Amino acid sequence: MRVRAISLCLLLATLACGSAKIDPPDLVGVWRTQARAYRDRKLEVQPDWIVFGTGGAGSESFARDGVEVEPAPKGSGLLCTLYYRDHEGARTYVRVVFQTGSPDKLRFENRDEWWFREADAHWLRKGG
Repeated sequence: MRVRAISLCLLLATLACGSAKIDPPDLVGVWRTQARAYRDRKLEVQPDWIVFGTGGAGSESFARDGVEVEPAPKGSGLLCTLYYRDHEGARTYVRVVFQTGSPDKLRFENRDEWWFREADAHWLRKGG
């Protein structure tokens, strides 16, 4: 846990010096939520692309186009703005609040539902 805290401090220090291409290392991955309305959805963040699971087997993939990271309001983790190019080439973004912990979690800035790494999503396992 101390290593994560040190890594997070180094990340914030690096970002303060003007490098906006770095992701929090733990943000990369596939994220799922237990919220009933979005249980069949996913968010996949990779260094070069982002995928929004739209339900069932459907998904939309987009090329990543940068990231900005800043402390979240009220000291609640990091506010990450992930920029990407839509299908017409326009630059757009999604903002998530990211919190490290056991397990790490994130939520879309304008939503209350928490999302967890797929590996930590015990409700997806049979019998869970």
